[in-house]
Amino acid sequence: MILGTFINGYKSYKKSYYIPIAEKVEDKYSTYIGNNGVGKSAIFEALDVFFNEREWNINKGATKNDIYISPVFLINKNEFKEKVTNDRYYTESQIESNLKIIEKMEEVSSYIYDQLNLKVQGAMRREHITRFLKTVNNLNNCEIRKNYYIVVLGIDVNRKTTFRPIENYILSDIFKGNKNSMDVFLYNVKEILLQYYAYLYIPVEQNIDEILKVEAKQMQILMDKNVLEEIDKALETKFEVNGKNKTILKFLNEHLNKFMNSVNISIQTINNNYSYNSQAFTKKNLTAADIRDKILEAYFKKRTLKYNNREINELSSGEQRRALIDIAYAFLSNNEQKDKKVILAIDEPEVSLNISNCFSQFERLEDLANKYKNQVLITTHWYGFLPIIKEGNLYYLGYDNEKFELKEFSFFNYLTESREFPDNIEFKSMFDLSTSILSYIRSNKDSKWIICEGSSDRIYLESILGKKDYKILPIGGCRLVANLYNLLVSPINMENKDGKNKVLCLVDTDEIKANFQGCIPKRSSIQIRRLQTLNKDGINKLELVNPFSDGQWYSRTEIEDCLNPNIYYKSIKNVIYNQADSNIKDIFDKFTYNGQARLSIIEGDYSILQPLDIQAYKEKYKIIKFLSDRSVKFKVANEYARLYKKCKENSELAMVIKDIFK
Repeated sequence: MILGTFINGYKSYKKSYYIPIAEKVEDKYSTYIGNNGVGKSAIFEALDVFFNEREWNINKGATKNDIYISPVFLINKNEFKEKVTNDRYYTESQIESNLKIIEKMEEVSSYIYDQLNLKVQGAMRREHITRFLKTVNNLNNCEIRKNYYIVVLGIDVNRKTTFRPIENYILSDIFKGNKNSMDVFLYNVKEILLQYYAYLYIPVEQNIDEILKVEAKQMQILMDKNVLEEIDKALETKFEVNGKNKTILKFLNEHLNKFMNSVNISIQTINNNYSYNSQAFTKKNLTAADIRDKILEAYFKKRTLKYNNREINELSSGEQRRALIDIAYAFLSNNEQKDKKVILAIDEPEVSLNISNCFSQFERLEDLANKYKNQVLITTHWYGFLPIIKEGNLYYLGYDNEKFELKEFSFFNYLTESREFPDNIEFKSMFDLSTSILSYIRSNKDSKWIICEGSSDRIYLESILGKKDYKILPIGGCRLVANLYNLLVSPINMENKDGKNKVLCLVDTDEIKANFQGCIPKRSSIQIRRLQTLNKDGINKLELVNPFSDGQWYSRTEIEDCLNPNIYYKSIKNVIYNQADSNIKDIFDKFTYNGQARLSIIEGDYSILQPLDIQAYKEKYKIIKFLSDRSVKFKVANEYARLYKKCKENSELAMVIKDIFK
């Protein structure tokens, strides 16, 4: 994966900047927002210059000798070694060379982890270096160091491979001043990385030639690994040629080399200084991968994508982009192994989309990253995705008094960090999302929506209600659910005067009572309700209550309190036994299941956990704390969904929700 990239002299980046893309191994989804002209697309284009030889777009004020683009890679050691020592891709001598390269990569990586921070001092510790070292420090733990290389590798304006901006340190401390040795290593590492990674960039505007080029390249990148291996196998299978058993590959190399020798002899009769030779550091002969890539390039040029029997170059620009994104999703969301690690970058996925399809487009892209584990980078001006995304990083680019600034946010901490957003971003995000939902409802008259607080809520609701009948959207907290309700209530009721329920905004009951302001119109097509457990005559019940009304029963209630008690108990038991440490397991074993429980409450007098002794009662808070961890909540929710599929019992939560939609 790419952690970030150094840029100097490309488009709006006049001097050296470090642009972060990820902060940890799990960060697969990165989004860049900001006004036009601040440099969002330039980041993706710069990476395209490195990976795919896009033409340089040099900043007019940049000094030529200072121009470079240097991505920072975080590379899984085991997966990388497996690829570069695979005899399907490399000859025996190449594998031997690759192993030496790995040894030196380990040395460079260890230097960046351990020594670079100490070496860069004084005036050399500039802002772009400091920001990069912050990322290194975040990653610098034993587990990451053991399993991942961190490598800075770039190109200058002449496309010469470089370690810039840390080249002088590595040249001095790793290569002991031997520049030739470093240059050979740089060239070889870049060649291997370009065979290991594939960067697919879909810009916002393309001409016809570019769209066809991107489509052909996309198909090559996204092809399943087993198809590519079959082509390589055919090239490396021996056939009888002129009475001798040879592979097609060997036959081609021998005849081409023989031809080249004759050419050299011919031109040297004119002048001995002429010769055709391979470039410095490059391999002399063609490999199976070289020929295979050309075969596929020629093949896909003859077979272009069609939509409604129209060639892709005959589609509108919006249809072209949608087609490319659809194909990328189709291939990257399957479970077939790819030949390379794919990095997908898309400028403004919302362009030319009907507003009703925007949030589903962004959900699909997040799935590619967080569900299917592909690295996905996007720029956007549609902020409706902000409350939707569960994992990843958000970067705001802008200028403050003509000084470039980059603000960083995690979708994990979206609510706590939103107060630091530039003005109007949160409001625009809710406005964009509400507009998209309204447009969807207009075109899908029978749709049923549930807008809930969190992603684990969505897992529970989809398990008990089904994905087919309800569109369930988590947006990140009670306050945002209430804000979205207020944006939706008037336009929905103006358009749906029959009062048929289409949208339910569902919130937890927080420990501190939220101050809801407003009212629910009679026969409204949109309702807002809070979950509330209560005890009447010694029996636990669940109700969905109007949060705007005062004088009601009020006690802290989360969706985890409102589930099938037996299934929820089994879910937390399985997760604790599989994920918790021995202390939590020992405490849990001091409890038994309360068969009298009507709901899945953990805390309080009506808990599904019945203590076997007083010590268990005293230590129960440790179980509650463990189950409150965000990652644990997800695991319990997924386990509940798995177990619920096998259960034929009705859910009280499902029944009260369905009553709202009657």
